[in-house]
Amino acid sequence: MRIYPPKRSFVFTALITMLFSLFMLAMAEATTHYTVKKGDNLFKIAKKFKVPVNELRQTNKLDSDDLSIGKKLTIPSKKSSVRDKTAKAVNKEATQKTSHASDKQPVLQAKSTTAEGGDHEYHVVRKGETPAKIAKQYGLSVRELKQLNHMTSNKLKTGQKLIVAKASDEDEKAPESDRPSKHLNVSEKIEEVKVLSQSVELSNLSATDRLMLFAKKMLNLPYKFGGNGIFGLDCSSFVQKVYGFVGQPLPRSAREQFKVGEEINKAELQSGDLLFFRTYASFPSHVGIYIGNNMFIHASSRAKKVQIDSLDTPYYVKRFIGAKRPLSEPEAAVSEIPVSEGLSKISP
Repeated sequence: MRIYPPKRSFVFTALITMLFSLFMLAMAEATTHYTVKKGDNLFKIAKKFKVPVNELRQTNKLDSDDLSIGKKLTIPSKKSSVRDKTAKAVNKEATQKTSHASDKQPVLQAKSTTAEGGDHEYHVVRKGETPAKIAKQYGLSVRELKQLNHMTSNKLKTGQKLIVAKASDEDEKAPESDRPSKHLNVSEKIEEVKVLSQSVELSNLSATDRLMLFAKKMLNLPYKFGGNGIFGLDCSSFVQKVYGFVGQPLPRSAREQFKVGEEINKAELQSGDLLFFRTYASFPSHVGIYIGNNMFIHASSRAKKVQIDSLDTPYYVKRFIGAKRPLSEPEAAVSEIPVSEGLSKISP
């Protein structure tokens, strides 16, 4: 009886199957797991394994940053990071192509540079849209929308660009030396302040003193119009996050924050009070936190970063419209921590 050798196709298939199995086994073994211990938090674990906090959160599908002792976390590998970045790039390109082909979503061109050198946010008019519909979409009144665009009638043309957020006088280019570093990781810095806010060592400080420390810890973070923490912060987002670190929730916009808390006279200002200004619109459109000695800290669109300015600056004197005290239990005598002292208590 003659024995025939196995067919090449069968040998090839078996070889491929074996190699694939070995590859999957190697990948499974390469996966790193970590069991949460007492005192751990996402920032510390991410720093220990040298991975971004966001990737650690996404890999483990965490809805919050609260970790229970004994919880097993999967640490993302460098390979998965590269794969995720590649996938994001592909998805971004596909999204851009889809957005050009579809008119179902509002067309928005953010931070388009104008001839005056300021940064405006535009809406491109689609067929069937009216001033009332567009104004409502961006939280404006029809009158405000028409004022921003110098409109004398309600007639619109398809493709017409309408300003929905106008740059203020503040939005001149800052000197190159004053601009924040492009390499500053905003998300990690905010996460670091969040971890600091949970520190037992700071529990003996008043809510206002802690508020001052957290605000100053975020000095020089980059400003971004509409930013909420990934690539930068706008004024109201900065205020919302700082107050959130002391357990005081605030609305997202300056316009809504103006409705919160006790109204305060300028002569009665205390550290932690919110200061409101009218810049590009008739409603409150800029907000900062009073830190004492007639100074306040805010995310400045002019300087493109979080910085400290004087309330006596002519620009702010002209546009100041009021102050509010949103802390639930305002303290009658709060120590006003100088900037240098506040920064010396926590590393920049």
